[in-house]
Amino acid sequence: MYNAFGKKTEERELSPSGDLLTKTVFSYNSSGDKSAETTMNAKGDILKTTEYQYNSRKLKTQRTTTNKTKQVESLKKWTYEYY
Repeated sequence: MYNAFGKKTEERELSPSGDLLTKTVFSYNSSGDKSAETTMNAKGDILKTTEYQYNSRKLKTQRTTTNKTKQVESLKKWTYEYY
């Protein structure tokens, strides 16, 4: 599914028989940058959450993924040099 701005808002993974396996919901900040992805199982239980951070130039600076118990599974940071 996509919003009026053409941004993906939801993605579903289905089994071969068409049953819902997982659903990922995408959120965006006021600048239109992806701020979070939340993946849930068919019951709606959160499996993982990924949050994004950006600098004042709208460049991605951090991605943090946590599991269902909110423990950090991965953390990636980006730095930029300006000339």
